[in-house]
Amino acid sequence: MKAGKPQEVLEEAGHDALLRASAEPDLLRAGRAMIVPARQLLRRIRAPLLTIATFRGDPAVRLFPWTQSLEPGDPLDMREAAFWAEIETLVEAGSEALRQVALRWPGYALPPVIGLVTDGGGLAVSGENPSGLTTRWLLDQIEFASPASIIIPFAPDGLWSLLSPRERSGPAARCH
Repeated sequence: MKAGKPQEVLEEAGHDALLRASAEPDLLRAGRAMIVPARQLLRRIRAPLLTIATFRGDPAVRLFPWTQSLEPGDPLDMREAAFWAEIETLVEAGSEALRQVALRWPGYALPPVIGLVTDGGGLAVSGENPSGLTTRWLLDQIEFASPASIIIPFAPDGLWSLLSPRERSGPAARCH
């Protein structure tokens, strides 16, 4: 994964696509497999963002939708969600992507929580704040305090595009 400020990574996304695909094909494959079911789930539950997370010592993958006020919410109740068509694919691909990301840390330094954040178009993780489960996580992206590594590039008209004026296009670009 290429660490850097989100706008730097987005500018290089086209140039890096082949390099990423050849350097980390398993992570890229798992990340791509997550996007469509994540988008379907976000539409179903009407959430702007989703964190797919795992906790050290617990193999379960948990899904945390963000609220409309852009705060991480409670995990989905899997007793109900398990029957939704998109969940199985999302959890399987998410498990593999989280496993691939966890390999970046030595076992003794594995963070307590690793989370991947998506808006249903792109996918990111932050090495400095890997949980993806705090309001501060999103603020860190906006302030470039703990920049995310972009696994799958975000759409220029999606929620992620609001993080930096350089990334804005369309109506959001005219706000500044």
